[in-house]
Amino acid sequence: MLEDLRLKVFLAVARTGNFTRAGSLLGLGQSSVSQHIAALEKKLGVTLFNRSRTEVSLSPEGMTFLEYAERLEYWYDAALRMFPEEGDALSFPRKVTIAADSVTLSYLLPGAISLIRGVRKNLSFRVMDSSLSDGTAYDAVLGTRKVPESLDFEGEKNVIGTMDAVAVCSPLNTSLRGAAVSADGNVSGPVPFSSIAGIHVSNSLAVWDGYSGLLTPDLLPRVGVMSPSAETLKRVVLRSPDTAAILPLMSVRDELSKGELLRLPVSLPLFTFEVYFTPSSSFEGKSDCALLRSVLSDLLHDKCTALEYSFPGEGNSPSE
Repeated sequence: MLEDLRLKVFLAVARTGNFTRAGSLLGLGQSSVSQHIAALEKKLGVTLFNRSRTEVSLSPEGMTFLEYAERLEYWYDAALRMFPEEGDALSFPRKVTIAADSVTLSYLLPGAISLIRGVRKNLSFRVMDSSLSDGTAYDAVLGTRKVPESLDFEGEKNVIGTMDAVAVCSPLNTSLRGAAVSADGNVSGPVPFSSIAGIHVSNSLAVWDGYSGLLTPDLLPRVGVMSPSAETLKRVVLRSPDTAAILPLMSVRDELSKGELLRLPVSLPLFTFEVYFTPSSSFEGKSDCALLRSVLSDLLHDKCTALEYSFPGEGNSPSE
């Protein structure tokens, strides 16, 4: 079993390229660092570092081990964040009220709440659609917005990532499926287009209404359906042999992984949205707030795929 300190020593040496500097970072002597690395190399049966008089460098085996060590470091830190800080237990039961827009409400929050509730049973959530605000005081607001053209320093501190857009079609769509991109990023056939305008004119477009203001005048007449509901648009495309959809990537990840929808090789940089998490002044700074923000960011960047969690039923919102 790899000891936590041994892992930290390895990472420190790999990042500094020097046993002495690594020891200074960890509060250890150079000889102690050398002993930990030697013991780890003996345990693994490989040489992790090439040594010279002034510095060390990773061996090929060391570079391979570094990938696993960094993953272990990430999941170790993530696991620590999942559990309440000392003294938090005195404040339960606790309820967190969140307002979210339609996309984050359906495709980002459910997974985050499922993960957090798995380890913090004393925490409950009330989730509301931000478009139906009734004057309720929220602990946090989660939503999306078009990337601003100018820097917004005040707003940037609340950004937890970006929401990419994707063009998709059904396997029934014979005019487009030959250009579909596979899960590993390979194109299965000749690429007839690289922009939305290049999608074969026999196809109408189904568009999430958050993108309505981004469509050029030549594309607007081709829009057959526009809706704030990604679920509605997905159902239209799944059953259509002549419709392509422009949707937030987070809303179709499951269908793409199962092959129920096909991703088209269309670049959509102008359709990138920021995802923001804005806590109230009373919620900001609490461990629950930091945990929620961290888990949302990890899910948004697809870092939690190794964990098993389930989403509520299609189109449903999580409840308390």
